[in-house]
Amino acid sequence: MEASMPCSRKSARIKPPWWDAGLGESKRRLNNFRRTRDYKVADRDQFRVLRNEHLKKIRRTKMESWRKFATSINSDIWGPVYRWARNGSSKSRIPSSVLREDGTFTVTALETAECLLESLIPET
Repeated sequence: MEASMPCSRKSARIKPPWWDAGLGESKRRLNNFRRTRDYKVADRDQFRVLRNEHLKKIRRTKMESWRKFATSINSDIWGPVYRWARNGSSKSRIPSSVLREDGTFTVTALETAECLLESLIPET
């Protein structure tokens, strides 16, 4: 049955570059506390303390990671900053030119936007 219907694999979640084992342990403790308690008033206060500690750790590691990244800009010129500048960001961009119905390409961003608007929402 496995050969004809292979089990689908879960896609691996990519952890943020600032995530570390300490944050994983903190999150695990927070989730375990949330699952095992009945949320009494005293437990609520303890949960808030755990949650606030976890959020402080996240903020601290994000800031440390940013500082490390910012200092690496000057020391490693071929590092991640260079790769980002060369490849650009991974966010999707607006197409720079589009093929019109008459066979010509758009030149400006405004023409591209108008062409996309006309093709997606035609006038009636």
